[in-house]
Amino acid sequence: MKKIVALFLILAMLTAIFSSCNSDVTESPEPTEASTESGATGEPTETPTEKPTEDSNETEKPTEPAKPDNEPDPEPEEPVKELKDEIAVETYIGGKEFNIIKQDIGQGSVMNVAKKTDIYEYSDYVADLEAEGFVKYTENEIGKNRFTTLITKKQIVNVMYFDATAEVRVTVDSREKLSLPGLKSENVYQAKSEPDQSFTFLASGHSKYDSALGCIYKLADGTFFIIDGGISIEGNQSDDDPANSMKWMKATLRELADDPDNIVVSTWLLTHVHNDHMGVFMDMSQDEDSRNTIKVERVIYSQPSDEDMERGGIKHRINWIPDAIEAWGVKNVVKAHPGQVFYIKDLVLTIYANLDIVDKEYISNHNNTSIVSTVDFKHTTTLFLADSSEFENIQIAKIYKEDLMSVCDVLQLAHHGYGDGSDGKHTRPKPVYDIVEPKIVLWPNSTYRQHAAGNVYDLDFNQRFFAPGVTIHYAGEQNTTISDFSDWTEARRWSPAGW
Repeated sequence: MKKIVALFLILAMLTAIFSSCNSDVTESPEPTEASTESGATGEPTETPTEKPTEDSNETEKPTEPAKPDNEPDPEPEEPVKELKDEIAVETYIGGKEFNIIKQDIGQGSVMNVAKKTDIYEYSDYVADLEAEGFVKYTENEIGKNRFTTLITKKQIVNVMYFDATAEVRVTVDSREKLSLPGLKSENVYQAKSEPDQSFTFLASGHSKYDSALGCIYKLADGTFFIIDGGISIEGNQSDDDPANSMKWMKATLRELADDPDNIVVSTWLLTHVHNDHMGVFMDMSQDEDSRNTIKVERVIYSQPSDEDMERGGIKHRINWIPDAIEAWGVKNVVKAHPGQVFYIKDLVLTIYANLDIVDKEYISNHNNTSIVSTVDFKHTTTLFLADSSEFENIQIAKIYKEDLMSVCDVLQLAHHGYGDGSDGKHTRPKPVYDIVEPKIVLWPNSTYRQHAAGNVYDLDFNQRFFAPGVTIHYAGEQNTTISDFSDWTEARRWSPAGW
């Protein structure tokens, strides 16, 4: 019996010793739901470690901050769709043939036209293009009109539906030659702490030479957006003539710029190929001082085919804009198409019309190829008609109708306020003028031509703007600059320093 009791005591002592040895070892816990949850960055959070002792050289590794209860989980990014190289665009919806196929619209671009169609066929056609491998880039709508841009690696395809004419027009641009407009999300800029935005309506004539159109917007970051600019020296202006538009443009930019030796033009829009609009851009590209002090980041234009330019009598200008772009060293070049929207710092440019809406027989009058656009800036919308002539003006009024009223606080008179009649009487009406109700009118005409050549003030279709509540700014011999956009009637007339 004594032996049994002794053996029992020995076993009890051994059990106590083993229990004491195991008291310093914890079991690895099972992973909890919280320990596998993603943190704010989408990566798993670190497992917390013991706080290091004072003698330790390690520092505590912070954990990710907890996600607030009301913050939604981040949406998963859509997988990037692989772009195909190139896809043929030869038939309309359901294998229906286009009425017009591969019409040359210049700059290496072509256009197909489907007539007698509707919004449903347009939508089905866009869906078919996506099914074939095109990737949708942007969509837009203006009134009942719809616009979709799709891309491949080598193509930019703009599908445009115009309700009033029951047409779908499809343009195909080469991405090897032309750029995309850019997305709103890509419009990243740093505004100045005290921005001095302004709009300048350039003086367009200082003597009896041709009138011109030129507008300069100074943006919130100190860069510029320019529309046209003025006439080239080719227009009978000698280098020392006070009417020299290139010298006037340079002097104006330097007066407005924060740093006259480092001027940046974010975007330069050239409305059409006539000398009194794009001539200054060409002249400045050949001027070493301009190239050294002015950087042009992007150019938007829309030039007809070489054949149409030759038919219009300006074959010698076919290479003017391309050569100027090369001389400036501009890499971002966009061909304008209706429905495009450009986000340019604190300014928004929307394209309404160009030669895409003009039947081929009317393109030889290059005024009909003008880029018609709106500019939204400082809560004011300006409708720029450039030189839109009879056919284009009729098309614009037909396609956009009452939608034009809401985009026209300010109106730039078409073709300098001239008429467009072939009868020589210059009395043809402007259908757009019957729709819009601007508060401000920009009249790009020289003093000489206003009073001596054609007497454009007396034309019937201009008289409607001589009305109470409408302020007219004509280009004349001095610039008009607006910086207080709450009151355009108090515009400041001035000449650049040194003139």
